[in-house]
Amino acid sequence: AMNIVIDAAFGSLTRTELLPLLRDAAIAYGSVNSVADLSNHPALQRRDMLVNGELASLIGPAIAMEYDDDQYAEVPQLGAHTHKIRAEFAS
Repeated sequence: AMNIVIDAAFGSLTRTELLPLLRDAAIAYGSVNSVADLSNHPALQRRDMLVNGELASLIGPAIAMEYDDDQYAEVPQLGAHTHKIRAEFAS
């Protein structure tokens, strides 16, 4: 019963047409995002990280702390810490 009413009101509208109407009417709503939509969502925090000398943009933590940097530390190269780790476990 309710599906018929909702479909009649919204069924002919695209997501792009409908979202501004709901937003302007101050109606609570939720939308299903594609991966691209989620990746570009304004609430998503991103941080940069060097990976093999190239800058990558990664999803940041949901909550930023005052001591957090704007960029993650560089990903170490394979074997960069081998000696240190072996020494730590050898003792």
